[in-house]
Amino acid sequence: MNKTRIIIFYLLFFIFYSPVMAATPTASPSATIAPASPSAIQGGPTGPEEEKVLEIRQAIKDQLTEIKEKIEKKAYVGNILEITDSTLTLTNFRGKQRVRIIDDTVIVGTNKKEILTKDLALDDKIIALGEPDANETLEAQRITVIAPPKTIPAKKLIFYGTITEANSKTFTLSFQTFQVKIDKTSYLVNQKDQKVVLKFSDFKVGQKMIIVYPETAEGKIPLAKTVFLLP
Repeated sequence: MNKTRIIIFYLLFFIFYSPVMAATPTASPSATIAPASPSAIQGGPTGPEEEKVLEIRQAIKDQLTEIKEKIEKKAYVGNILEITDSTLTLTNFRGKQRVRIIDDTVIVGTNKKEILTKDLALDDKIIALGEPDANETLEAQRITVIAPPKTIPAKKLIFYGTITEANSKTFTLSFQTFQVKIDKTSYLVNQKDQKVVLKFSDFKVGQKMIIVYPETAEGKIPLAKTVFLLP
């Protein structure tokens, strides 16, 4: 009986009083997070791929520049400054450029029809296509005359008044607050009798008239388009 109690005592002692070996966790080396490159964040190529893309872009840029230079060498654009025999001298942002007209040169006017060299005029704006020689003179295969931009017609104004002075030397009519010039392009109408052909000498002080004229820059005397002499 005593032997049994001793065995039970030792078993309890070992169960409750045996040291517990706690496992010390081993700290693993902390992972180093490398910053992502901008191209990786954006989903673009990295490393050798990125270099290849840059090379392709530069090659395309160089090719476009080369094409542009070839086009500029084969096309001269400018206004005709001088016409000498079969050579045109153009003026443009590059300075002066020469264009030679040969037998096969086709010249197209502003009406889209072929014209002759003699139909070209100073200050005409043209596009000349061809091949430049060693002296940078373009042998034109085709010359196209560019139509000048359409100008907006000036605003028409109307004046009514009584003549205070008629100057036959300057062909100027004066009114109390207005002056106007008359020339051969002015249309003169006698309202009393429209069959009568009026001349500047017919205008006298005290006559009443209506004048139609284009809007003119401040300080300049306008030119009458139409003059109605009232009865």
